[in-house]
Amino acid sequence: MKNGSESEDLFQPIKKLSRSSDVLAEELCRVIVEGKVKPGESLPSERTLAERFHVTRNVVREALRSLERSHLLSVRQGSGITVLDYLTTAGFDFVSELLGSSEDGVRNLVRDIAQARAVLGCAMMFHAVDGLKEERIPEVEEAVEALAAEAARPEPDMRTLQDLDFEIQNRLMRAGGNQVMILLHNSIRRIYERTASLFEPIVARPDVLAERYRRILEHLKAGHGKKAKKVFQTIFDEGSAALSGGV
Repeated sequence: MKNGSESEDLFQPIKKLSRSSDVLAEELCRVIVEGKVKPGESLPSERTLAERFHVTRNVVREALRSLERSHLLSVRQGSGITVLDYLTTAGFDFVSELLGSSEDGVRNLVRDIAQARAVLGCAMMFHAVDGLKEERIPEVEEAVEALAAEAARPEPDMRTLQDLDFEIQNRLMRAGGNQVMILLHNSIRRIYERTASLFEPIVARPDVLAERYRRILEHLKAGHGKKAKKVFQTIFDEGSAALSGGV
């Protein structure tokens, strides 16, 4: 349990329009992620939090329920509000919350995402290639040509390129038909979208990326799955190197 003076420094009144449970949950999440309250330690009571943040107890209760659903807290009557170790209890979607942490924390997280992307993303694309049906190739081709068209513009839009990069992969995933992998890919996409600018290095060479996807398309049309996978490996390796070099 934090002593009184330390807790007062951590929990400041919420100002202006910030009287929502969502904003309070974000503030408490930040305190936890930055390690200012560690796993096993307790937060102040609902009443104390309401007083410190100048909000109602209902707002505090809703915020705590949100953090409990995210497996950051354990709220038990008689036992108080205990901080959990999110690396043990939280799931993949919590990565998006971590992106709101300190600048150093974000830099480290981007490196971790680069490594995870190279492993998970590549594995998902390999699985999609193996399950791809020939009649679904035109759907993928449409997305590839859209990316190539954007890449050919004098000043390609980075966010559009990111969206099209994901769309190509997502169409491959849908064509492969594994629902769990599709949902996992969607989760990765939501994480990227929250702080898209951090991941611009992935599409910083749009002409090269477009050429890679066109080669993949050629291999898929010819039924050369192994060659398509090899190009995908190159895409993810290059993306990982670009992200790691930019942080």
